[in-house]
Amino acid sequence: MSLFFNWLIAFSLLMNGAIKIKPQSKMRLKVNEPSDIAYTKDKNYLVVSDGGTLLKLDNLGKIILKAKQTGIDFEGVIELENLIYVSDETTRKIMIYDATTLEYTKSYQLHLQRASNSGFESIAYNTKKEKFILITEKNPITIQEYSKDFVLQGEIPFTSVRDISAASFYNGSLFLLSDEDHLLMKLSENYEIEKTWDLNLLNPEGFCFDENNNLIVISDDLEMLYNFGKIE
Repeated sequence: MSLFFNWLIAFSLLMNGAIKIKPQSKMRLKVNEPSDIAYTKDKNYLVVSDGGTLLKLDNLGKIILKAKQTGIDFEGVIELENLIYVSDETTRKIMIYDATTLEYTKSYQLHLQRASNSGFESIAYNTKKEKFILITEKNPITIQEYSKDFVLQGEIPFTSVRDISAASFYNGSLFLLSDEDHLLMKLSENYEIEKTWDLNLLNPEGFCFDENNNLIVISDDLEMLYNFGKIE
């Protein structure tokens, strides 16, 4: 039996076991090709775009702040300890901004020997391990652990889905999102899938959880924000 056939069986079981959920509300964003979203301490949203733009939006989707320092291809964003960390896929840089002003402070240059569009698609921070998590999109998908000053600590292959478009560490667990398989996954500490949700959305590119534990998902192509409510 081929490895592909084994994967296909495992993937079919994964999809069949996924909980199907639907958004409770949706909102159009005035952001060109939004790539990822994060919820902030001041109860707003951070959104990054493929064009290398970092924005802060209020709960109605209105842009209230825009970072002056842009990048090339922003794909992942998180807020941590009054700083914002953004992953630029093309340049392999982690760009850091002040969480209040969105002023650029510094960056870390990472090294990944792949095509320019095959860099880090997702960023999260594991508060238990006190490590950053960076994940490549596909070909192959790898989960990399980094120290706080972005020294590589370990690398784990992930072959359960076709791609990973976003990541978030929430309520003690790492959650991953697959764009191509429109699947949200909850992982164990060993990066094994514990639970899955079928979003049934076109191009779900980024997600976060808000103060009320609602799952928020954005679509790149449609430039929409979806609120799925509580899923756990």
